[in-house]
Amino acid sequence: MFKKLAVIIMSVFLVSGASAATPGLEVQAAAKKTEIIVSAAASLQDSLDKIAVLYEKQHSDIDLVFNYGASGTLQKQIEQGAPRTCSSLPGISR
Repeated sequence: MFKKLAVIIMSVFLVSGASAATPGLEVQAAAKKTEIIVSAAASLQDSLDKIAVLYEKQHSDIDLVFNYGASGTLQKQIEQGAPRTCSSLPGISR
């Protein structure tokens, strides 16, 4: 489970962080970290915190921000336009 979750989350992070490697954006990337906002079920906090430590060691230009909570609460936040780069909510099809 941990490996599968890690692969999914790392894939999203890599795709999200790819824009910082685009030619012409080096100056902008140096001035500002890319922020990735992850909304995730509270049950995933331990796993995602471990992944985040490893990821941020390898990608100092990325700032991971987590929003943990109950799946239903997070779903409502997302439906109301809460900012996020990616979501990991079990049992929700959106």
